Amino acid sequence: MNARSPWWRVLGDIAAIVAVAMTVLRQVTHQNVLDLDLFHEAALFRAALARGGVPDVDLFAFTPTIVPSVHYEWGMGAIVYTVGETLGTMGLLLLRDLLIVFISVAVARCARSRGATWPLFCVSVPAAILLSAQAFVVIRAGLFTLTLVAVLLLLLEHDRAGGKWWVVPWLAVYVLWVNVHPGFIVGAGLLALHWGERVIRERKIHWHLIATGAAMAGLMFVNPYTWRLPIALAHDVTMARPNVVEWWPMWRQPEEAIAAAYVLSLLLLCYAILRIGWKNAVGLSLLVVMALAAAQHVRHGQIYALIWLAYVPAWLARTPLGVLVSGLWSRRSTAMAIAVACAVLAFATTAPIVAERPWQVRVPSSPDDPSVDGTGLVYPAGAVEYLRGQRFAGNLMTDFNAGSYVMWHLGPQVKVGLDSRYEAAYTDELVNQITILYAGLPGWREILDRYQADALLVRTSSPLCLLMEGTGWRRVYVDDAYASFARPGVELSSVDARGIRTTGHFP
Repeated sequence: MNARSPWWRVLGDIAAIVAVAMTVLRQVTHQNVLDLDLFHEAALFRAALARGGVPDVDLFAFTPTIVPSVHYEWGMGAIVYTVGETLGTMGLLLLRDLLIVFISVAVARCARSRGATWPLFCVSVPAAILLSAQAFVVIRAGLFTLTLVAVLLLLLEHDRAGGKWWVVPWLAVYVLWVNVHPGFIVGAGLLALHWGERVIRERKIHWHLIATGAAMAGLMFVNPYTWRLPIALAHDVTMARPNVVEWWPMWRQPEEAIAAAYVLSLLLLCYAILRIGWKNAVGLSLLVVMALAAAQHVRHGQIYALIWLAYVPAWLARTPLGVLVSGLWSRRSTAMAIAVACAVLAFATTAPIVAERPWQVRVPSSPDDPSVDGTGLVYPAGAVEYLRGQRFAGNLMTDFNAGSYVMWHLGPQVKVGLDSRYEAAYTDELVNQITILYAGLPGWREILDRYQADALLVRTSSPLCLLMEGTGWRRVYVDDAYASFARPGVELSSVDARGIRTTGHFP
């Protein structure tokens, strides 16, 4: 948009931008669910405050854990604990939304500075949203990685233009990244690819980029774990994580829409490169590497989507397809039709957005909570309140999804069997064993006996719940979502809370 654009073109641009914003808002509000990692991150920082330092041994599990326990997201724990304790879940929701707005503006600015037209940028947004939707829950540490990747993309544009002022502030920001999320490795990799591409294209060494990379390598040690963090990361980046869907390859992605968006993005990328030539696709190395990473792990599709949206619309603008789309947009009749269509879309999206209550954060504790359809996540709020009322202290067997909530509300007096920290605390062997236990697969009883839990927490829909009835363990609590069983000799009162809903909460 500019002052010399005809009014109908300006109207079409504004309508499209509003429609895109409403589409993003629709996806974001559907994800107004507290992320399970938030609870163990906050529990760790609370323990660090009590101890006067971040612990390097596990304090929360009774099952075998990794020593030392290097929690890469301890800084995220500091953020969510501080915001949660001072502003509550509304503060966490506001923080999430501000980061998403910043990312959106930064990516749009990067794309426009590279030559993308508003029409091409707007029609490219839906594919990027589908690929990055899993980052929108309240609030994942990975969202900070997406934010800092967006910052880096803008700074690399300044670097290509010859500016070097960005190096010092970038290094300061990088220290924050190192302590919030292990995605800082991606930042180092993107800078290395940028440097390599400039060397090849310009036949210059660019010593300032070498110095920046060396400084970033040194800053990896500026964390509570010092040299142990990079060593732990070197091991963890090769972990398969077969039980975590977001670490599956893209071809195993259970949501067909996400896989379709990925394929479409690749088709458009290949078309753009074939039409303009790889020599004219500045930044191509960053996109190709992240496309391969996304193919290997669904989780990396979020970063790929960000770079794709920042780069590909500008490349498409120089192709016949891009010229056609932008040309149609310039016609008065088409622009007016687009404005009407976008207005209808925005109006139709308003009701679902309001129905989602975007001003509220949900902590689903019942299977019939509408938000469960989007995440499959149900927190054991009722069971936790029951155990609190019983003044239970001891070893509680939990699965991947329930452990963190228990850690925050009942720890450290109650030790968990497993939680979503995974590689920061547990080995693949233990995760696989607990998965077998809760799936009721052959060998489950041996696993239960091996770890000597005082009580067990299980979803009522789990195969294990039915199997526990014949073990001699006594069912002491049940609601519509979870049941608790006590080992023989553990005295707990029996409560049937089916039909009674307990609201989950943080803090």
